[in-house]
Amino acid sequence: MEWVTISIVCPTRLTSEKSQYEEKQKEYQALRAETVKVIQGLSKLNVDLLNSLLTETEEQIHLLEHQIDEAEAGLVTLANGADQIKKEYEKLITWADLYDNCTFEAKKMLIAQFVKAIYVRRDYEISIEFNVSFEEFQQLYLEKETEENKMPGAETLLTFA
Repeated sequence: MEWVTISIVCPTRLTSEKSQYEEKQKEYQALRAETVKVIQGLSKLNVDLLNSLLTETEEQIHLLEHQIDEAEAGLVTLANGADQIKKEYEKLITWADLYDNCTFEAKKMLIAQFVKAIYVRRDYEISIEFNVSFEEFQQLYLEKETEENKMPGAETLLTFA
């Protein structure tokens, strides 16, 4: 559920930062126009004050540009992650559909291909040992997962308590 929250926050953050950026650009242009008036002697603003305001506005604009770049990169990363999840989900659905439409004997054969052993202990604690490791499954059916994106516990046996 966390990725849904991120997908809503990221575009909102990007929109907010872009609007702040546009406001700062307008403020900067107004200060530049005031600079011309100071040079012409038509403005009562102090040159030092105007220069400090210009410098401060420029720094804020650069900071907003950096934040916009980060938000856009986060949005791209999020979109790529969502695409990968969608592909994996579609593969799972096709396996599930295949399994659902099979006869009982075919279902047993499919499970036998994936499951090496099932252990039932006291209090109905069930452990399932698969024929292939998670890494082998990924090599066969999914794109290779990088170490930093690897889910914790991917190398362990699946245990249901």
